[in-house]
Amino acid sequence: MKRANLLGVALAIASTACGASDAGGTFETRLAAIAGQAGLDVTAWQACRSAPAAAGQVNVDASLGSALGVPGTPTFAVNGVLLVGSQPASAFRAAFDAARTRAQASGVAASQYYDFAVPDVPVGSSPVRGPADAWITVVEFSDFQCPYCGNVQATLASVLPDYGTDVRVAFKNYPLSFHPYARPTAVAAECAHAQGRFWQFHDLVFAGQAALFNGL
Repeated sequence: MKRANLLGVALAIASTACGASDAGGTFETRLAAIAGQAGLDVTAWQACRSAPAAAGQVNVDASLGSALGVPGTPTFAVNGVLLVGSQPASAFRAAFDAARTRAQASGVAASQYYDFAVPDVPVGSSPVRGPADAWITVVEFSDFQCPYCGNVQATLASVLPDYGTDVRVAFKNYPLSFHPYARPTAVAAECAHAQGRFWQFHDLVFAGQAALFNGL
């Protein structure tokens, strides 16, 4: 099955698994349930959440976003050019097409282009979907409690398949201060990344935002 199809399937499964559950319980019990659904070793995941490394990485991501002037979430740096908000598919296509055209006209090999052209927005150790030699690198600054960040996931899932291996998406946490559960969810996501299951956790949280956050 192609990567883009897997994304669509994951979102569909997440919607069923999280959206169908009742919104009872505390934030911690709900989050732990998602961790289990994502296939995590929950005991190790909980230990990671108590250690400083994951919180430190969230701080690194947020500091980068602030330095770039990210005004809110979601914000997408498309080969370094900011696209702000939960935009329609047409806006993503226009941004992707322009970025790919510039990259392919640069004369730089695809495997070297991003680091050469966009040194100020490093992918670093962030979770990534897509190949390292993609012409288009989308660095997403996002907040797991932000409804607009959740809504845009379906749009991305509809657009990304059209670009195949020409695009990759890197995720960076940018929890907003007025979302009280955004930061602990970001730390939890970093601990899912430590087990190689970030995207499973990501898809479940965004598809199940209502079940995770409502009523808290």
